[in-house]
Amino acid sequence: MSEQTKLVKDILGQDAIANIARAGAQVSEVFNAEQFIAFALDGIEDLSIMQRVRHIADALYNALPSPYPDAVRILCQMVHQIAPGFQAVALTEYIARYGQHDFDTSMQALSTMTSYGTAEFAIRPFLSNEQSRTISILLQWMQSDNEHLRRLACEGCRPRLPWGIKLSNMLQMPSPAMEILEQLKSDSSLYVRKSVANHLNDLAKEYPEAVLDWVATWSTDDPNVKWVIRHALRNLIKQGNPRALALHGVDHLAKLGVTRLKLTPTTIRQGDSLTISLAVISQDSETQPAVVDYRLHFPRANGSMSTKVFKLKTFSILPEQILEIVTTRAFKDLSTRKYRQGSYIIEILLNGNVAQSASFELIS
Repeated sequence: MSEQTKLVKDILGQDAIANIARAGAQVSEVFNAEQFIAFALDGIEDLSIMQRVRHIADALYNALPSPYPDAVRILCQMVHQIAPGFQAVALTEYIARYGQHDFDTSMQALSTMTSYGTAEFAIRPFLSNEQSRTISILLQWMQSDNEHLRRLACEGCRPRLPWGIKLSNMLQMPSPAMEILEQLKSDSSLYVRKSVANHLNDLAKEYPEAVLDWVATWSTDDPNVKWVIRHALRNLIKQGNPRALALHGVDHLAKLGVTRLKLTPTTIRQGDSLTISLAVISQDSETQPAVVDYRLHFPRANGSMSTKVFKLKTFSILPEQILEIVTTRAFKDLSTRKYRQGSYIIEILLNGNVAQSASFELIS
């Protein structure tokens, strides 16, 4: 049984469905708990986490009364009675699936429920169907004292939200969300700032130079803004983009070197771990910032090679200092990546430059 399957069963399994049913029965005499449970459990074992969210929303539709505002009032009471997280996300999904015709009621409901289970998925169909109207609501929410609402203003309109539908209409530069990102870049809440950084990272994948031009105008005197810039540019930094490194305070052409790169063992089996050891050497008379990553080249099923960059260490190195780095990586199959037998190459990236490389074999 995979970790993903365990996660699905734990979060939105029979216990969660029973809990949602109890909440509905507690707050409303017209909520049909038995019908909800029967519909929700039917076929749920074969569904992924987000498929379960949608399936439970459909089960709620069968158990709630009409008209729509009456059903929403019950949901907004239920959300106080259930476990925060994905149980509440399933309630917000009801709004996404059945509330497109009543914009005002739906927005009010999402603003209430997002504190219990983020409405970042549920807001997206509204952005797809009525972008300008929904953006105007997000602009109001970004001013809220509630960090959950401020985060929703940013995270809900992320172009490439994991597990959420892609918002092609938001994947533009300049971004329709630019005012939101500008407002929240120095937010006091780390929860909100992470969303700003992730949103910018999405945009940087499509428009790296435009995003770099934009964030270069931001003052880094505020440590919150500095944090957002660093995390927003993380993929560009991994790629060794000189401008991104410079905004991180790192010199692409720093006087640094790598020695004693060693991979142990040089032949491993599926599921085993590889140890990577190396030393970074300063070749300057002044202290220098250093960003050390490694790029893994691994075979695909069709015989071509793919690459993935992994973080190693970010630090300041003293004049003529030698710093040892050791890390271990397990080569186990993931839901997003399969490791196949063949030759693998590891390149050490030092301030974005390939400093040294070594190879190993993965056997079945």
